[in-house]
Amino acid sequence: MSKKVKLTEEDKVIQENLEKLASIQEEVTKLNLEEEKEIAKIQAKFDDLKKPVFAKRKEFISKIDEFWANTFANHDFLSNFISDSDIEVLKHLEDIEVESSLSDDIKKVKVIFKFKPNPFFKNTELWKYAEVNAVKDKEGSSNKDVKEEKQVALTINQSGIDWKEGKNYITKGSHSGVSGKDTNNKKKRDMEESLDEDESFLRMFVEETSMDEDYLLIISDEIYENPVAFFLGQGDQGGLGESFIEEDLDE
Repeated sequence: MSKKVKLTEEDKVIQENLEKLASIQEEVTKLNLEEEKEIAKIQAKFDDLKKPVFAKRKEFISKIDEFWANTFANHDFLSNFISDSDIEVLKHLEDIEVESSLSDDIKKVKVIFKFKPNPFFKNTELWKYAEVNAVKDKEGSSNKDVKEEKQVALTINQSGIDWKEGKNYITKGSHSGVSGKDTNNKKKRDMEESLDEDESFLRMFVEETSMDEDYLLIISDEIYENPVAFFLGQGDQGGLGESFIEEDLDE
């Protein structure tokens, strides 16, 4: 039978104040959750306001030959993963759309590449979709009591590419996704090594890759928001910054 340790007066003062601080932290956490909900409402509002502006932008982009191919090629980070074959395909890219929604429990992002008829594949659209959810507890409710303990589950899907005969230059599975602790190391190796013959930015539309989160974040937050800056080589490039998981659920 273990003996009870008698607390000193100083220990009692510390314990009492820690309990009060824990209560205050709960209030902060609740306010953080309310903040997330309000941010989600504001984002949804301005996403809708931007739609007609992006439609107007599309009209003028369509008058510039190979606009998107040059825009992607001028991005310092993405250009490390874009092959010469990718560039030839991207010359037929006529528009990009980003669909996103955010709530306190879920974020959805879909990037859509719209193509003119081309000699490479039959698709008119290639898309990548990612969904981030708060992991539910055993009783089925979201664990919102302590935000720092919130975990996420990532769901990723893609359109696939319906290649025309003899045009497929991407070998499925040779650069498959890496999960867990190896992901960041894989990204660093990809940056440090020269682009090998089988690498392709467009692989993201064929299968899940270790770069999906970075690609989606860069396309939605950098290129889609200000493509003209990247076309001119003047874009503010975040590179390997926070993933959209960290950005929207852990900030």
